[in-house]
Amino acid sequence: MTQNSSNQSMNGISPDNIDPQHMSFNTEEFNFNDARLSVVHSFRLLKEINNGSFGVVYFAENYWNKEQVAIKVMRKKEVNRTPYLRHRANEERRIHSQLCYSPHIIRLRICFTTTSRYCMMMDLASQQTLFDVTTGGNVLGTNVAKHWLAEICAGLQYLQESNIAHRDIKRENMLLSTTGHMKISDFGFAKSEMTATQRTRTVCGTSACMSPEVFKGEGYTRATDVWSFGIIVVELMSGSSVFRGMGRDKIKATLKSLEDCATQLQLPPLPEDACNLARKMLCFEISRISLEEIEKHHFFSCIQFDKLLSKSIDVSENDTVWSKSDCTEPVVMVDDGDENPFEGFDLHLD
Repeated sequence: MTQNSSNQSMNGISPDNIDPQHMSFNTEEFNFNDARLSVVHSFRLLKEINNGSFGVVYFAENYWNKEQVAIKVMRKKEVNRTPYLRHRANEERRIHSQLCYSPHIIRLRICFTTTSRYCMMMDLASQQTLFDVTTGGNVLGTNVAKHWLAEICAGLQYLQESNIAHRDIKRENMLLSTTGHMKISDFGFAKSEMTATQRTRTVCGTSACMSPEVFKGEGYTRATDVWSFGIIVVELMSGSSVFRGMGRDKIKATLKSLEDCATQLQLPPLPEDACNLARKMLCFEISRISLEEIEKHHFFSCIQFDKLLSKSIDVSENDTVWSKSDCTEPVVMVDDGDENPFEGFDLHLD
């Protein structure tokens, strides 16, 4: 591509002027300008999906084949405010790009930067999270709840086998695919090189799902994810939150009092098998159950984890508040006059 054509593309090229051969995202096949064409001009941002502390996630669609993806956009000005934020953005990209072999982890396709933003293109789930389908009085059927919990367990097992601690396991970060399967997302707090005994001290995560050892700030292992997973078990099987109505300070004080008095965390009413499992997950680190033991717990006696990994088990729509129709409703299109966050930006593939 000549310099003139490069300048022209920076000023904006309509999809009709783009050669379909530039549709691929294989970074080894394309140079700088090809990447700009394939990434920016082949996808149109349709609406905002989620707005978090580290960036905004957009729903985008391919002009050519209508393929839908999610694009996370982080403003460089915000990310570069502190060395810590810059480190976290780089770690999220690095760690997520390594997680390619689990059906229960949302797939990162490509990372690129513009003059003012860092961008991550990922597979699109259903635009719904586990939080979305379990709030507002919605109660899951037992079979579906156990199936989704088993998929989260399998995803966490994959992370631990990769020596990664997620450190922000919560319903909001569990994405529901259009075929009814659960996928773990958002690796903004993830930490690598976390072997079974490796400890770290950074206090991070969401208060209602943080383990007692994280609150203490004296060091914790990747077993902190098991505690957070236990919170989700309680929420799905009871329809209620463990720390309903409590702020960060109240939660921290509650956990400290449990340690001081050697008492158990008060849980909402649960089925017997769920209560037994939750008690073994929501205990102090030294006696907390492992993910391998969780898989073998009688709570999951109806789950065949080998078939789960191949996603050969269907989720019954009759046993859940979720249905495929919830994921295929037309989205609100961005007006042509609205600002496109990618328009006119230079791209630099990682």
